[in-house]
Order: sequence, then C-alpha cells, then structure tokens
Amino acid sequence: MSLLDDPKIAKDVVADPDAVYGYRPKQGSSLDQFDIDWSNADEVAKAKAARLEYLEAMEAKKAKLSVEVDNYLAEGKNMREIAEMKVNQRNMDRINSYIERGDYDNLEKLYERNLLEYGQKEGPTVQQLYEKYGSYEDVVYSSVKVNKGMNVILGIEN
Repeated sequence: MSLLDDPKIAKDVVADPDAVYGYRPKQGSSLDQFDIDWSNADEVAKAKAARLEYLEAMEAKKAKLSVEVDNYLAEGKNMREIAEMKVNQRNMDRINSYIERGDYDNLEKLYERNLLEYGQKEGPTVQQLYEKYGSYEDVVYSSVKVNKGMNVILGIEN
C-alpha cells in the first residue's frame, strides 16, 4: 500500500524522485506555502528538526487538552463553549508561532491561505470546523491533529 493511498496524505503530497524523502507538497496544497527546496538535504533536515520539535509539543498539548476538557466539563461548560475557546486559542497560537520566530514572510502566506480557505486571516471559525467535523468534541480535539502529509514529506512517517 502506498502512502498516497491515504486520501488525507494524497490531497497535499505527490511523489517526487528528486525530493529527499521521495515526496513533496502538491502544488496549490496547504503544504505548498513553505520556501523549502525539497530536494536539498540541508533545508529538509532543518525543516524536519523543527517538525520533530512541533510534534513533541503537540503530544504534550494533547495530554494537557484532555485534562483541560475534563476540568471545563466539571465546571459546567459544554463542548461548544470549550470548542470556541480552543479554536480561538489554536488560531492565535499558530499566528504567534510565526511571530516568535520572526517568520513574517510565511505568516503572510498563512494569512493568505486562511483568507482563501476560511474567509478570515486568523483561521477557521468554530462553526466552520463544526460543519467539517460534525461535533464540538471533534472540533476541540482537531486542535491537536497534525498534517500527516508534512510528516511524509519530511520522512517522519513512511
């Protein structure tokens, strides 16, 4: 079975024998916004190192999120309220990660992509994600999902 048989990967990734790990972003996909030469081992290694740090942080966020959700529910909040808080936090965290790195070129690309995809530069609304996932619980936990296609391109998943 090919990695590209997974529709979540195939929407963002194409095979490329010149790419370091044999894959690159599909032109026009959400991953086609990064200024990385996918055939340059040094550039890809740098991106992979950053991605591994990101994935480690996401695992910690997943654990923390589960505890937070349990606490919010115990306080009487419902999943919609929790989803609203978490979606807004996720959008701001993503923006701030670019600002903290001083990566303003890619921040502008993020804004452009968000405007095209969601109609606002900050990112998706709770309602848009609810329509996509079908439940507020799935919206809450979607905030800690990672793009498998990026992991494939960087040789993390194979």
